[in-house]
Amino acid sequence: MKEKRHSAQEASLFGFPVCFRIENRNGHETLILSYRDKAGKIKFESTPVRVNNWSEMTEKCWMPEPEKKLMLEALIGKTKAIEKFCVDALGIDAGPDAARRKKQQVAEALKERQDFRKNEKLPLGVLLLADREKYFEYSEDENTPPSPQTVEEREKAVEQLLRHEGYQKWKEVTPQSCAKWLNRLSVHDQKAVARAMRRLFAVQKMLIPDLEDLWSKWSPVTEKKKKAIKRW
Repeated sequence: MKEKRHSAQEASLFGFPVCFRIENRNGHETLILSYRDKAGKIKFESTPVRVNNWSEMTEKCWMPEPEKKLMLEALIGKTKAIEKFCVDALGIDAGPDAARRKKQQVAEALKERQDFRKNEKLPLGVLLLADREKYFEYSEDENTPPSPQTVEEREKAVEQLLRHEGYQKWKEVTPQSCAKWLNRLSVHDQKAVARAMRRLFAVQKMLIPDLEDLWSKWSPVTEKKKKAIKRW
């Protein structure tokens, strides 16, 4: 018997429009996320992910009236579906399942994904989730994985960025726009945040070579010296 196909509902991921639907598949609640164009045509749809007690899980994750949209970012930590959607929709390296598609279809899907990734309206939070593994696995010494302390520092930096700038358009997140909360951090933590942003821009530069990265020119130590000169 064919499973009933449920209609998609509007949701929001750091303010970015994403649709979701819950289907009952073999007796299990199954979450399917999708990104659609203005006409409602599906541009990308995630693989189904099982969830438990969906109503209970999302009870306090809805926008107030009149929006009444599900805030998917509130489900991070409750289900891996959100991060998986970002990685699958935007990941440059993670292509579609080639075994089920012709090579031309794979190339077309990857091109669509890259075009979507260039979208300047994407909030920073979506790109941070899509690049999460790339950032945590990155090491200057390719033969040695980052230490647990380094990973912890990076997790803290990403958490700070998600909390303060997750809803901002990724290209508009600059050292100047972050100054108010960035200056409250220690120099050590400021450097960790800057490294996270430089890593994010480095991945984006693979698609947009002439992209200006203001984080590459910024250092908290330099900023402190500038302020000291001004005061003097």
